[in-house]
Amino acid sequence: MSSSTKSHTGPRYWSTWLLIGMMRISAWLPYPILLILGTILGKLMYWLLGERRKIAKINLNLCFPELPEKQQKKLQKACFQNIGIAVFETAAAWWGSDKKLHALCRIQGLHHITEAQKQNKSILLLSGHMSCTEIGARLLAMHIPFQAMYKPAKNKLFESFMLKQRSRYYHEMVPRKKSRRLLYNLKHKIITWYAPDQNFGHNETVFAPFFGIPATTLTATARIAGMMDTAVIPFFPYRLPGTQGYQLIIGKPLNNFPTGDNEQDAATVNKVIEDAVRLAPDQYLWVHKRFRIQPPGQKQHYR
Repeated sequence: MSSSTKSHTGPRYWSTWLLIGMMRISAWLPYPILLILGTILGKLMYWLLGERRKIAKINLNLCFPELPEKQQKKLQKACFQNIGIAVFETAAAWWGSDKKLHALCRIQGLHHITEAQKQNKSILLLSGHMSCTEIGARLLAMHIPFQAMYKPAKNKLFESFMLKQRSRYYHEMVPRKKSRRLLYNLKHKIITWYAPDQNFGHNETVFAPFFGIPATTLTATARIAGMMDTAVIPFFPYRLPGTQGYQLIIGKPLNNFPTGDNEQDAATVNKVIEDAVRLAPDQYLWVHKRFRIQPPGQKQHYR
């Protein structure tokens, strides 16, 4: 037991130890079995997590009003099944061998990164919270080193395991409050994974449309890109049908970005993420209150 986990032996952490142990064991299982177990877990989560189920329903209704209620329901259930699969994917990402994972990976557009590197540009990978983000990051790290910012977890035991395992394949994990470290590394050409698609309150945000709905959106993407010669390159991982594995899609660098107009730049960022989500809407994390804050006088969606 490492020194970072010796202090987490009390009863309050027993369930966390059990979860970590089960994840560790599951990482040895064949990939098709992981998918089956994840799907079962996702179905259980759909019925047990009533509040999250409600949030997903509201989000899907807002973002896909053109879909009949039956199709929205199907998408909602598929979303939870993908979240269940993500639990087992996380285990595979943390403890799976490179050989096993490499066979599951297809990557498209890696040349966009290598070309930006040849031009001596800093690189910001613009992404979003897809359900297979954790394993997608592990697969990407098999091709290029990169850093990412993270929000410290409330469960310190789980966080210590998360950081230990991620440190094996990320260049560095930077806590959210240490943004200067992130910028220092970016300036020194460390590729940076960045996902600004959650609700971060009013701090340094503007309202920009996401699926046609006003959403508080960080201005940091454009601000960071404007500080140095940075290529902002879209990156999104997708789970392929059946047992085919994963496809990592790296897009072309954004043109004319940033423009200096915070609202326009935020809208560009949201459009990139929206277009990526539309390719596999069931794989996006719809259980987050993305539209929690609305402009004055607008309807509050999560009452």
